[in-house]
Amino acid sequence: KFLNNIILSDKVISSEVTIPLDAISKDRCGADQIIKGITFKRLPQGPLAIIEKINDVNSPSGILFAYRIIGEAVADGPSNLKITQCQSVLTAQTIFAHSSLVPQMKTQKTNHSPEAFLMGGPDVYDQVLFTFHQYVYINLGNNPFSVGQTLSIKSQLTDKVNGRVKIIEKFGSYGVGVVTSINNTVSRGDTLLQNE
Repeated sequence: KFLNNIILSDKVISSEVTIPLDAISKDRCGADQIIKGITFKRLPQGPLAIIEKINDVNSPSGILFAYRIIGEAVADGPSNLKITQCQSVLTAQTIFAHSSLVPQMKTQKTNHSPEAFLMGGPDVYDQVLFTFHQYVYINLGNNPFSVGQTLSIKSQLTDKVNGRVKIIEKFGSYGVGVVTSINNTVSRGDTLLQNE
C-alpha cells in the first residue's frame, strides 16, 4: 500500500513555530527529541505537522505549492517542542503547522482539461522521465477519476501504453499517484486513460 505524505496547495503555508538557529544546526529530527527556546505564534492545542517545502508545480490553474509532511510534534510547555516522529532533517525552512488544519491547506482548484496527464513529480525539480514506484503529480482535468483507481499511461512519443499509475490522493482536479508498472519510457506530459 502506498501512503501519500504530499500536499498540493494554492497557498504558501507559513510556520506556527520559530526554532532557534543553533537548535537547527545541531539537531537531527528524531522521535522524543526536545527542542528548547521555541517561539509559538499561538500555543497549539493539538499536534503540529512537520512540513518541508518541495518543488512548485506548474498547472493549468497556475502555480501549485508542493509540501511533504515529514513528521509530527507537540508543544512541551510554553517554549519547548517535542518531536514525536520525523523522517527528515530540520532546516531554517521547516514549517510547523497545526495538524488539524492540514486538510484545509490542500488545493481544491479545478480545471477543464479534457485529458488527464502527468505534470511532474516531487523527487527532482523539473523531472521529465519517471520510473517504477515513483510518485508523480497528475492533472485529472474534468475526468471523474477517483482515489485508488489505476490509469494507463499513454506515451506522447509512441501513442502506446507504457505503464500504469495509481491515484493515491486527489486535490480538486489534481492528484498524487505512484507509477505501478512500466514497460517503456514514461514522461511528463503523457496522457492518462481509464484502463480498458
